[in-house]
Amino acid sequence: MDINSILPIVSIILTVFGFSYQHFRVIGDLKERIAKVETKTDLFWKVVETHITDIVKSTVNYRKDDLLDGMKCGQLNSEEMVELRSILEEEFHTKKDQYNLQRVLLIARLDQLTYGNQRDIVRKVR
Repeated sequence: MDINSILPIVSIILTVFGFSYQHFRVIGDLKERIAKVETKTDLFWKVVETHITDIVKSTVNYRKDDLLDGMKCGQLNSEEMVELRSILEEEFHTKKDQYNLQRVLLIARLDQLTYGNQRDIVRKVR
């Protein structure tokens, strides 16, 4: 084999290695960026769960308060999440006060916990 036949082979090998390196570097960067976004999102939802649950509590509806405490501690089952969501949604439509934004955030979090987990289960089954 002379140098003229070896150079194209070496060139192809270097191109493949260069492309693979760039491809995996881009994937690594994307994974890092996604991890940062997930961290920020988790922090946001923790604030919603821990602080906004206290804001929405009332002295009239003890069941709602118990469910909000359960949400704050992360101890609600799916039926309780649906029950709390329906209570908050009813209050959103019937009460027009300064707490509607907090109710919407809690409803969004409950939807994420309820339906987000189901999507994960569906992915695992497939």
